[in-house]
Amino acid sequence: MRLSLFAALTQLVVLGSAVPITTDTDTENITSLVTRDQFCANAPLTVAGTLFNRRVLPSFPTPNYLAPRANVPIIWCAAGSQTFVIIRVAWTVSSSALGDLFNQAYQLSVSQIEAQGDGLLSPLPFGPIGTIFNLEAAGGATLTVTNANNHQTTWGVLGAACSALADFISQRGAFSSLTFIIYDGANQVATGSAG
Repeated sequence: MRLSLFAALTQLVVLGSAVPITTDTDTENITSLVTRDQFCANAPLTVAGTLFNRRVLPSFPTPNYLAPRANVPIIWCAAGSQTFVIIRVAWTVSSSALGDLFNQAYQLSVSQIEAQGDGLLSPLPFGPIGTIFNLEAAGGATLTVTNANNHQTTWGVLGAACSALADFISQRGAFSSLTFIIYDGANQVATGSAG
């Protein structure tokens, strides 16, 4: 009897030690139960959706030993904003067509803001329902952006996302195509593809 009671108590102690010991009943304050934040691949100390300031980047270069894999999402933040994109890449190619396409889209966004101020992008009369931006570059690459999650995209957010995508291409190499999700802070505002 004593041996089985000792064995039962030993198992209880081992299993019970995995439970966090706290007097706080609010699960928000128990760190082992809180969800982990997503961090920017281009700024490992910046939580995605918070203001990204390039001045807080480490002074030493971060190594990039592995190339991005297809269908593995990469979080990339736009400098000076809360906008970030979640990118899925396809094949690596030697062309810079997508980088040029994103730079061209960024310049169009800046020109629109300078001419008429920031505002919502209007739905296009062609393409899938909700398509708000479609740009075909001279190299044959096409960028398409669609509103998502019952949110609307502004020229400023589109410009910040295109800036982040161009920065991603310049740092990680050229790709034949990619898909992405645009967030403005915590809100998913658009999806897009380029290729």
